[in-house]
Amino acid sequence: QYRIHIRTRSGNEYQSDLMGVYPTPPIDSVTWVTDDENLAIRVNTHDFSTRTKNFRWTFEETWNYHAAVLSQFKVVEGRYYAREPNEMMFYCWKTQPSTNIVIGSSNRLSENIISQAPVQHIPKGSVKLSMKYSILVIQRGISDEEFTYLEQLKKTTESVGGLFDPQPSQVPGNIRRMDSGSPLAIGFFGVGNTV
Repeated sequence: QYRIHIRTRSGNEYQSDLMGVYPTPPIDSVTWVTDDENLAIRVNTHDFSTRTKNFRWTFEETWNYHAAVLSQFKVVEGRYYAREPNEMMFYCWKTQPSTNIVIGSSNRLSENIISQAPVQHIPKGSVKLSMKYSILVIQRGISDEEFTYLEQLKKTTESVGGLFDPQPSQVPGNIRRMDSGSPLAIGFFGVGNTV
């Protein structure tokens, strides 16, 4: 089991609960489906050892697109020159990490199988799909406590603004201050491997 102990420069101390390592089974497949409005990236996994039932997915997207403006000139030693055809800069690449909390659980299912869990939605007409697109999905097995924490955090951070959405609030984690004079700690310390 593992825990994290933090001491800040100002002398505040924090410590997490002891956490066991949750093994992570491999991802079975990453698939996609489309409808008239979106392209949905989905993930499939299972763990028949029934130890790991909660999962968190993060991802990194990379896509190729055309620049909005063609760079026809270059500056060499303070002077402007027209670019040769082979020097034209028009194609760009962008890589972006995931920002949403993507979790899934098989706790309420009869078998420990996650099928077609949505990881990312790309709207129709997005520049991401204009030329080439790639996604790298990373999976990590998590504990029931971490799943509950992330589920509450997702509700309070990603569903704010509607009349019936939950009110923003502090989500308690497993990192605590060691003395009452230190500011409150927010966060969760989890241990696991990623695939």
